[in-house]
Amino acid sequence: MQPACLRVVLVVFLSFSLFSILGSGACGGGNPALSIDPANPFVKKGATQQFTASDGPVVWSVDGGSANGAIDADGLYTAPSVLPQDALVTVRATTGDRTATASVQLVTADALSFSEPPDQVNMESDHRMDDEGLFHPGAQDRLALSQGGARVDATWGGGEVYFNQQLNFTGFVEDRILVTDVPSALALAVEEDRDGNPVILFNSGDTLLDGGRVRVRVGGDGGANFGEPVALYPSVPTTDFQFQASLAIDTQNRFHAVFTNGPNSGVGFFAIDGTLFYTTSENGGAAWSAQPSVVAAPAGVDDVIADPKISVDAEGNIYVCYSVDPDGAGVGEPFGIFFAKSVDGGASFPAQPLAPGSAANDLFCDFAIGPDGTIHVVYASGAPNGSKVVFQKGSDGGATFSAPQAVAGNAAGDQRAPFVSVDALGRVSVVWAEDTDLDQVTDAMMLSRSLDGGGTFVPAIPIGGEAVEGADFVLGMGLRMDAAGRLHVLFASNALAPGSGADVFYLRGE
Repeated sequence: MQPACLRVVLVVFLSFSLFSILGSGACGGGNPALSIDPANPFVKKGATQQFTASDGPVVWSVDGGSANGAIDADGLYTAPSVLPQDALVTVRATTGDRTATASVQLVTADALSFSEPPDQVNMESDHRMDDEGLFHPGAQDRLALSQGGARVDATWGGGEVYFNQQLNFTGFVEDRILVTDVPSALALAVEEDRDGNPVILFNSGDTLLDGGRVRVRVGGDGGANFGEPVALYPSVPTTDFQFQASLAIDTQNRFHAVFTNGPNSGVGFFAIDGTLFYTTSENGGAAWSAQPSVVAAPAGVDDVIADPKISVDAEGNIYVCYSVDPDGAGVGEPFGIFFAKSVDGGASFPAQPLAPGSAANDLFCDFAIGPDGTIHVVYASGAPNGSKVVFQKGSDGGATFSAPQAVAGNAAGDQRAPFVSVDALGRVSVVWAEDTDLDQVTDAMMLSRSLDGGGTFVPAIPIGGEAVEGADFVLGMGLRMDAAGRLHVLFASNALAPGSGADVFYLRGE
């Protein structure tokens, strides 16, 4: 049998003392493993990052060639000035037969540039949205991303439900009609499941103001086809109306949804004395909770619960934001924003007001969970024709929130229906539609960003270019940030055909 480790021992007699000196050769043989520090950095485009190897000298290289950046003999990496489609780059160190790698997540610079002009999403002129606001109940997120942002899913509608995709940053191809059997189908949301398939949440019924039901259609083959519609919950009583809803899909591919259910208000947006329910699906949307949980119930006569948004964090906590008017559609007492968190799988939803005692109408809540678990909330606050986008954040899992702060300072316009998203560096982006001249029609899409996690926001800038020039109807429809920090915006504008409907546009900033 060969010994596992051979030590060479040199015995030396000197001055009657015995010294044992262990010779060369480490047990186990070979050289130690090679490693790179840092192993998983974020690097902004055009910036540099110093890498070091645990042993050397080494030869440095970047997989994929110069499009992914360059590295010199001393390990100084320079990111490309233009983000590659796949922004996760491998840096490699080699010495002899040993190799080590580091994964570099390239991200956008703090200042973004935008693709101009925006891509038109509805390829058919008869697939426009209406431009009177009738079918647009607040901040419904109708944009989803897959494959690191290389695939963009968009849904919209107003009478029918449409769907289109952008593949590999090459523009949208063909819009499809997903729901045609009823005249009042309304697109509410789209999310990606963990198999990379789009899931469409929509409302449909016999008429706009009677019998609406919230349903899902789940895509297959990345959206090449869709399954049959599935109702989340049959209204009880059957005369009740379901309209507003939100969808989230967690890391275990469980579907989570909230929806309003109650007597119709007569305006198509709200259920009067309705209840906000939570329901879940464990089998990819094929079946939902037999009895949904109550998130919020009417506390008095003519209560309105509106504009729900749901999200689920990595620990399985479920968050819901919504607005409540205790006496009906903004008449008398104003709408207030409430934030609820469930830590028991959706069995209960303790809630708190975000701005207790506010005299303003607070509507159109949206929120995003940052990489450190911080919850970033935006909503529109103020009287009609003078509303401002307000931001609050919760750094303790939603137990408490910061005081409301205006995102755009003292800007004069009427700001409506904001969306918020946060990237891996904690940079916060907010977009909204604005009536810049207070003539009661939205005519601009605006963007503001915070580079310090929501502490301060840079001055807002208009986005959308020629797609909003001359418009008298502009509506935000979704905002997402991908792993590289690219900004993806979906919005509607009637600039191309005022009075004939609003086209849907997509804009990317990087």
